[in-house]
Amino acid sequence: MSSPALLSPAQRAAAEAGLAYAEQAMARHMEAVGTRYGPAALGVIDLPPLTGGRLVDAQIRVSGVLYWAAELEAAGLLPFVEALAEGVATGAVMEPLGAAVHELIRFWRSREHRFTGAERLALFGRVLGGAASTGEAVEPLLATLVETLVALGRSRADVGTGALEARAAVQAQALGSVLSSRGVGIAGFAARDVVGQVRAALGVLRNGDVVRAMGGGSPWTIVTRHAPRFLRRMVDAQPHLERAQAGMRIVGWIADEAPRLDAGAVRIARGAQVVHDAEAWSAAAGAA
Repeated sequence: MSSPALLSPAQRAAAEAGLAYAEQAMARHMEAVGTRYGPAALGVIDLPPLTGGRLVDAQIRVSGVLYWAAELEAAGLLPFVEALAEGVATGAVMEPLGAAVHELIRFWRSREHRFTGAERLALFGRVLGGAASTGEAVEPLLATLVETLVALGRSRADVGTGALEARAAVQAQALGSVLSSRGVGIAGFAARDVVGQVRAALGVLRNGDVVRAMGGGSPWTIVTRHAPRFLRRMVDAQPHLERAQAGMRIVGWIADEAPRLDAGAVRIARGAQVVHDAEAWSAAAGAA
């Protein structure tokens, strides 16, 4: 079996920029919660819908963040750091980790106060659908929208794009409606928790003592290199990270365009950012 490709510096930077985008999306969700229900609601775990509308932008963003988090889960980030922390806590990991041992022990002990791996997978299944869920799967809806956006971007300059734009709008409405309906209840609280876990895990893997003990490199290099030992499987993070970033941005576009999608007034230029994101998602999906 060939070794999975390591990310280039540019790919690593783009992948880790997803964390900032996710945090911004959750900040916008919390702003919407505060506006709708008041400051006291910011600490509520199980929130009701923000409105009765079909496309609620803040709820769509929550589901987009959970899509991103699910791809990072597949890329091995949180499972890897959890396994590393458990190994340190139980004495199975003997590398000289220096002061990072204390950080890893804290991460391990915090497991009772955050979503576990099994709970995260159940959450992703509920929001994104698929084999473990009775709900409609998000992946085929996203793939269909991506296909149309890619066709729009590659269409001849002398041919009108009205039909493709209309098709993309209908597909975006369908996807946005599913994501909006599922970004409620505990989903917002869970998304904030998982985003916090991702930040903490990346912090662990950027710790100088961990980097030296694990042979150097970025967090994703470390996960890729040591996944067979800690996860008992090979990991190719690159396609998952690219899908995570591009997919979350496409969902973010649906949230941004929600009023115009509802009004049938959205326009999509061939060179629009969402078209570039669709190209990136399509390429990564083919590599996954």
